[in-house]
Amino acid sequence: MFLDPSSQHLNQFRQTEEIPARLQSLVIQGGNRRCLISRGIQILSQQIVHPEFDLYVHLVFSKDSIELFGKATVKKWLWVIQHEGDAEISFAGGESFALKANQHFFVQAEGAKENRFTFSQGRSVTVIVSLKPAGEKVVRQFYPDLWKKLQSKQDVTLHSSTYIEHYYREGLIQLVVPAVLLSAFLSAQWRMLLLLFCRQLNDVPLAEGKVVLAKQLLDQYPAQAWNLHELARRVGWNVQDLKTVFKRIYSVSPIEYLRHVRLELGILLVRSTTKPIVEIARECGFKRAHHFIRVFKAFTGKTPGQVRRER
Repeated sequence: MFLDPSSQHLNQFRQTEEIPARLQSLVIQGGNRRCLISRGIQILSQQIVHPEFDLYVHLVFSKDSIELFGKATVKKWLWVIQHEGDAEISFAGGESFALKANQHFFVQAEGAKENRFTFSQGRSVTVIVSLKPAGEKVVRQFYPDLWKKLQSKQDVTLHSSTYIEHYYREGLIQLVVPAVLLSAFLSAQWRMLLLLFCRQLNDVPLAEGKVVLAKQLLDQYPAQAWNLHELARRVGWNVQDLKTVFKRIYSVSPIEYLRHVRLELGILLVRSTTKPIVEIARECGFKRAHHFIRVFKAFTGKTPGQVRRER
């Protein structure tokens, strides 16, 4: 859901295409975006549409506390993550949450009813994952213990672990991903968040825990010459089960995910360093630079040299 000032204060704001400097660090490329500015207040709301959810990132900078309002079009589950700052959130159904940075919760929001978000002074960042029917199906099928807790309205408001903070900051907000990979990447990241969430609730099945370990190995050591047999051996599992469960959770195979990790690292190094392309290719697990260049261009539409010149 997008957040707006109250109707009586809305005319005090102007909408602008130019993003203020203090908000630019969390600009998401390729999403829907709206920036509202008033005296002493800046509000940047962004949306990315995914088959399983809508992802909203709200960045608010205000000299004083401020109230914003939003409504879901239909009744749906929201996963709210307070990334920075403090917020008090009151839902139309009567539930209220006072959140500090790195706390998060699930709630079922009523459709077409206004919900109030009160942000403290300074900078606040709130991430909302609004589940679609396909997203609810993922939770219901693959995380049944979490789904039962949600249905029984048990308290699932938690402080974030270091892993969860890393994944929603680096995985859901700071998106440096080729457009053709964005949907699969978000699928993988939010499934990882669900697994980590369940781990805090002590509900992670053993098999999914092994998949989490496999993914962490690929994330941490992308340059290694991985194959399925070696990956399965490292996590203590058989190849077929690893392939099946990994794809069920992340929507891609382990090798496809590894390609994504290597490519993402390559894009980052090309954009942020002056290292030779041959060295970058080697750090990303490519044996030959021309292979790295070919894959890079296939996903970005440009060669590494072209991207580097555009910096």
